[in-house]
Amino acid sequence: MAQSLHSVWIDLYKEAQNSGEVSAGYNPALATKQPRVRVTRARLSLEQWQRMFEYAEAHSHAWIVNAMLLALVTGQRREDISQMRFSDIRNGHLHVVQGKTGTRLAIPLALRCDAIDMTLGDVVARCRATRVVSKFLVHRTNRIKGAIIGSQIHINALTKQFARIRDLSGISWAKDATPPSFHEQRSLAGRVYHAQGIDTQILLGHKHLRTTEEYRDNRGHEWLVVKV
Repeated sequence: MAQSLHSVWIDLYKEAQNSGEVSAGYNPALATKQPRVRVTRARLSLEQWQRMFEYAEAHSHAWIVNAMLLALVTGQRREDISQMRFSDIRNGHLHVVQGKTGTRLAIPLALRCDAIDMTLGDVVARCRATRVVSKFLVHRTNRIKGAIIGSQIHINALTKQFARIRDLSGISWAKDATPPSFHEQRSLAGRVYHAQGIDTQILLGHKHLRTTEEYRDNRGHEWLVVKV
């Protein structure tokens, strides 16, 4: 909020200058210190994700397991994952229109995440394996008038189930950090794919490379190995 207000006040005085309300060059907001925010949310490591995934497979619903796989293999946001439909799969690609930016992506089903040795096609096959009629890749099962129908999962359900798995998986998080949310899987995807040599700026749908680099930053939560 402090960063946002600082930016707004700078723009306000620029507009005031253009309108002649204040003298040219008069912008006291520029003289104030730029607020700095320390991000406390912990990054999610691959080892931690795998431990959570194993717990989810053993103790949770199939839909959150599939959602976690889609998050890691596609690198997309939770709202985009909840919207993914089987009809979005055409010509060997999963087509995604990102809700936040409107970026249009065609992700090949052949895309392989080496970290878990699975392709996007493998994950889609798991989503189909429920044998439930559903428009959505990630779906829960409902019985309507005697028929079993798959319905869309709300993004809040993704958040809550992921947090539940995280808290019950037995992982210890740093005391000065906030445990990772569902969204942190997007950062993890960016890091594992970057290690594979894949252009993560395109995969994540970022307009600016700087944003992609922020996702690659592990915030000091992973060890740097010194090679000899």
